[in-house]
Amino acid sequence: DFVSHFIEFPKPLVAVVNGPAIGISVTLLGLFDIVYASDKATFQTAFSQLGLTPEGCSAYTFPKIMGPAKANEMLIFNSKITANQA
Repeated sequence: DFVSHFIEFPKPLVAVVNGPAIGISVTLLGLFDIVYASDKATFQTAFSQLGLTPEGCSAYTFPKIMGPAKANEMLIFNSKITANQA
């Protein structure tokens, strides 16, 4: 229900990231209409390290947004990327 509210929200969703975004705070960004990130922002997921599957529709949205290679790097290999790389 939590993620479905982001998908079904009738107004544009805008996110602002000004520091480390880890886990669901990263994976939900693919559902937003606009994402602003400062030069201090970093993005990292740790699902495989924790033995979990990616949430927040990131297994679907990340490959569409950044391509399958970069999405796998983030979701499977837990790489951290900066705002400029994103």
